[in-house]
Amino acid sequence: MKVNWSRGFFRAWLALSLAWVGSIGWYEYVNKPWNVNWAPASIRTEGECWTRLAKWPDGQPFDRWDLGEEVDNSSNVEINKKKGAWQASSIPERNRWVAATTQKLIACEAAAPIMQRLARQVTRIWDSEKDDAALLSLPPLGLLIMGWIIGWIGRGFHERAKLP
Repeated sequence: MKVNWSRGFFRAWLALSLAWVGSIGWYEYVNKPWNVNWAPASIRTEGECWTRLAKWPDGQPFDRWDLGEEVDNSSNVEINKKKGAWQASSIPERNRWVAATTQKLIACEAAAPIMQRLARQVTRIWDSEKDDAALLSLPPLGLLIMGWIIGWIGRGFHERAKLP
């Protein structure tokens, strides 16, 4: 019985590739925050809603970094005073204003037409997943190409069949 090495190695590659895709898929599924409320992450820091709503009570515009909660400590108070920020000495008051503004921004974004929201969601998911696509596909393709090259080199050592 003659052994067909190329078919055997191809089947081994196929099994390893399926195991790789399954394990990376499971890893990504477990480690992505699929069940988290994505509304705060879906706030765009440009556009009509941001321009109209993302302002402090004194009229200064928000910075994208203002959306996070500040820690109530003396160094943050000093930084806010140097910047001339609204309610510089009251971090809890600033955090309440940020939370209220965030809710207004979420409501404004939710009022957008469904196709616009869907396009933004698809873009956000694609941005998150495109790096994972390379991790998922490049190792199996690299292994296939490497195996093909090794097989090609190995076939070069066989004796040519003599013509009758």
